[in-house]
Amino acid sequence: MIKLVKLIIIFLLSISAHATQVSDERSQDNVQNELNNEFNQSSFQRDYKDQNKKTLNSILPTKLLPHFKDKLVKNKYAKALKAGQWQLLYNLSTYLLTKSAFNLKKSLVLLKSCAKRGGFDAKQRYEKLKFLYQKKFLKVSSSEELMGLLKNESSPYALLAEVQIKLILNKFRENNSNLTYSLDSIEDSALALVKALPKNHHVYELLGKVLYQNQKKTKSLTAYQKAAKLGNAEGFNEIALAYKLGGLLGENKNKQVENFRKCASLGNPRCFNSMGYRYSNGFFGKKNKVKALEYYQQAAKRGWATSYRNISLIYNDEGFKNAELHHEYALHAAILGDHTAYGILARIYRHGRGVKVNNDIAFSWASAARNTTNGYSLFELAYCYDKGLGTLRDDHKAFKYYERATINNNYSAASNLASFYQYGRGTQKDCKVALKLHAIAAKEGKLYSASKLYQIYRGKCDKSLANEEKKMYWAKVGAEANYKVMPYSYAWELAYGSKTYRDYKLSKEWYLRSIESGIIEAAYGMGSFYYKGLGIKKDYKVAYAWYRLATHNKRKNQKALKYAAKSFNKLSPSEKIEAEALAATYLAKYL
Repeated sequence: MIKLVKLIIIFLLSISAHATQVSDERSQDNVQNELNNEFNQSSFQRDYKDQNKKTLNSILPTKLLPHFKDKLVKNKYAKALKAGQWQLLYNLSTYLLTKSAFNLKKSLVLLKSCAKRGGFDAKQRYEKLKFLYQKKFLKVSSSEELMGLLKNESSPYALLAEVQIKLILNKFRENNSNLTYSLDSIEDSALALVKALPKNHHVYELLGKVLYQNQKKTKSLTAYQKAAKLGNAEGFNEIALAYKLGGLLGENKNKQVENFRKCASLGNPRCFNSMGYRYSNGFFGKKNKVKALEYYQQAAKRGWATSYRNISLIYNDEGFKNAELHHEYALHAAILGDHTAYGILARIYRHGRGVKVNNDIAFSWASAARNTTNGYSLFELAYCYDKGLGTLRDDHKAFKYYERATINNNYSAASNLASFYQYGRGTQKDCKVALKLHAIAAKEGKLYSASKLYQIYRGKCDKSLANEEKKMYWAKVGAEANYKVMPYSYAWELAYGSKTYRDYKLSKEWYLRSIESGIIEAAYGMGSFYYKGLGIKKDYKVAYAWYRLATHNKRKNQKALKYAAKSFNKLSPSEKIEAEALAATYLAKYL
């Protein structure tokens, strides 16, 4: 129960330096040559080019491609490697600095390699770690040994490298349980750096990052502003974010865009992506997907995984639909480590968008998100377990991943999780928790939850939760959104529910709207209006016509036949002819 309460609370509340040259340039060149030779001759480089699953899983920190049986997937992967290999190298260079995979030589070679290929983040980090290109550092065999050596260095560039690596080690704390550093101590080091290198923009950027992580957001922004004045792209990015709604500088769209553009002009792909996002979502007024694509493409050229994903999503929008490109860009994003792309690919293979439906591949991609905090992809994994797609149906695992997706702000997952509580699937039945979760999801526009709230407030889950006012409210919400049978349910409530809300005229309107939207069962209700004279004069001819239409609904077939006959028997011979003609009109119009 404590865990559950925590889940609810979390859900409700959620709504890099101009480094110095090594003194002996010849020595620096020798070190680099040594590194290059070591890399070129290593089995690692040969393995990296290998496309088989076993090798890739052994050299990459995460399974970037969970399924290799599909030839198209393998071909797209090969193309993506050729076009944007530096981003994978950058990710791996980071991982090789952690305790469990420490190899400084390979890390630095990979870092420089992807920096040369145009990787913005790699260039920034390369400047911060350039000091480590010395033999005494390259010989170290562990993170502990490296940090010990750096502490004994008097150069401010050693301190710069130390702060950067500490942030990396903290990020990978799961792999460095005995190598985590307090943010206060890192902050002290960063402040010392500012004094030692007052004109180095990377120093202020690092200080801003540390201060932000240490919950000192105002001071963090000040540091980023100083970094921006010295030409730091990340500084402009953070200033732009401060001009967002709720930001430290107050909402100012012009200032926001101005700083994003300055950031982008310095080559920062995340700022190209931010501009694309704003055009895509109508930040400048009307949505402009064409302009958004231009900015996203600029970010994608620089290897920005999120932009590949965003391009993929645009190619699934109305007016831009292209199933092949939707799949291709999602695949690029997934290869570059975008966790949302795992879920997009899972959905692509579930629905067969540009590919054949393949639930095995869908489950493989969804499974790649198993250890992430990505709500979208965790939802896809839960859904596979829920429906038994590519795996055995497992209510307990479905519940587990719906819960994790919910904690990570996925409202579709919250809606499904609520139903698991409502019906006791994978967990103990708890109608009150179901109600709370459905309410959260419904307020975010999840109509499935709106329909379930209607049922709960009818007392269908727990009689003590019945509430006429709330029942009618959610019935109306579902009806106005034309969600499944909700127009019919609302019509029924207006006619036969609580007398407080009875309205035959409005009910009749909703019965007709239900029929027009394809809910033929509602024709029985229309027939009853004329047969019983509910708010109108009895008319057996019209009643017969509606009942005849209702006979085409399996659920109401027998009752409709019964009352159609009763209505027909009350008519004169001439009226029967007219009734048959009217019935034929309804059948032609609504079936």
